[in-house]
Order: sequence, then structure tokens, then C-alpha cells
Amino acid sequence: MIEIRQIPTKTCAICGKLFSKPPNIYSRAWAKRKTCGIDCSCILRWNNRGRKPKPLCPTCGKPVPKPKMKYCSFACRTPRRTCAWCGKVGRITAGHKFCCWDCAVNASKTPVEIRICEYCGKRFEYKPNPITKGRFCSCSCGANYNQERGIVPSPLTEKQTAARIAGMRRSPISGPFATHHSAKDWFLISPTLQTFQIRNLKLFLRNRADLFSDKELQLPPSGNGSRAYNGLASIAPLQEGSRKRAVNGWHGWRWWLEGELRWQRAFIKATND
Repeated sequence: MIEIRQIPTKTCAICGKLFSKPPNIYSRAWAKRKTCGIDCSCILRWNNRGRKPKPLCPTCGKPVPKPKMKYCSFACRTPRRTCAWCGKVGRITAGHKFCCWDCAVNASKTPVEIRICEYCGKRFEYKPNPITKGRFCSCSCGANYNQERGIVPSPLTEKQTAARIAGMRRSPISGPFATHHSAKDWFLISPTLQTFQIRNLKLFLRNRADLFSDKELQLPPSGNGSRAYNGLASIAPLQEGSRKRAVNGWHGWRWWLEGELRWQRAFIKATND
């Protein structure tokens, strides 16, 4: 009779994913393992040393493998561009115009045609491709042609503008949610030693307005951010490089570092005793 054994699993201490026991690991090493892979293991060791939390990749949101790196991989570092031949949007290296070798070959084999601009009447060289039609010699001639004939699209009405703004506020990418495209991880300690691990700072200020005064949450006429937002943003360690000196805290709020909270609680307990 074949005995079926269940593979033991654990939950990663960093990302929270379930991972199973590899076949080539001993039981003693499996008992000490806390993370699913090398990336989460590096983050756990980094946090246990009492240093700053690892920055996240601005493209995909994953933690970068080294603290001096900005992106986690070469694919995230390469921006998305439009191919000059097929029109596909993909990651194209800086200085290149085509997404693949076939598009570059097709563009080089296409003969150059001599055409006459429909607006100014000048002769210009044009290489046929699936994107442009080759009616004008420049973008300014095309814009003037459309403007004189009333082909320019009409501006949005008030109803269309209101619908567009409402759609942007409902979107998880541009709306007031933790999934906003500019959201970052924040590790804060309040003056009462409460720890907060948040993703969107502006959303946190709206939801926990009881922790701040009305003057700190009031927006200035320029609309660049309230006093609470600018003060908490100044203590982030990611911005220390652009400052002449590091900001230790703002009105009792500090950045959450490993071991600092334990030391502050012990100090308050000793002073009270």
C-alpha cells in the first residue's frame, strides 16, 4: 500500500505567501526557515539589523535586492515606448526605435517616397509605415490644416468634465486608495508610541484626523499639502539624500526603526517608576 505524506507548508513572514518544504532541505533547517525565498530573506535580515526598510521598485512595487538600486530588474528600469514600425508598446532600450529585429529590417527595406505636403506644398521624404499616413511634412502643417477646416476636436462640456473627474476618483490607480500610483510604504511612530504601517499617507490623514489638529490638516492656498503631510514627509529616510541634514522627527512623530520602539517604551517605563 502506498503511503501518501502531506508536504508541510509555512507562511512567509514578509509577503504572507504559503510555501512548501523543498525536497533538498533538512528538517532542522526547515524548522528555522521563516521566508519563502531569497528576496524576502534579505528583507527580514535587513529589518532585524535595525536599519531602514528596503525601498520599493517604482515600476512593479517589489522590494529592490540592494539598497543603492532604484529598480528591481532590468525590465523595470527600461521604460515603455512605442515601436516606430508596428506601433506596439513595450520595453525598448533607450536610443532604439523598434521593438524587435524584424521591425527594424522591415523599416530598412521600405523604399523612401517623395511626397507633397497638402498644406504648404513642399516636397518631403516619407517612408511608409503602419502608423502615419504621410500627408504633411511636419506636425505644425497637420495642426494648421485641421484648424482651418474645423477638424479640431471641440472642448469637453461641463458634464463630460465632471464624469471624467468622477471616473478618476473611482479608479484604484488615481483615486484616494492605497493602490494609488504614487503611494509608498510608511512606517511611523506616534507621540504615544503607536506604530502605523501605511501605504497612502494622504489617505491615512483623512481616516485618522483625530490624531492631528485642525490647523495641521488645513490645506494652504497653493494646495501643495497640509502641515501634517509635509511634516511627516520630511522624516522619511528616503528623502534624506536631498536634504542638507536629516530630520529626526516632527511634533513627536518619528520614523519606525527596528529596536527604537522597544528602547522608548523601556525609557518611559523607567521614568514612570
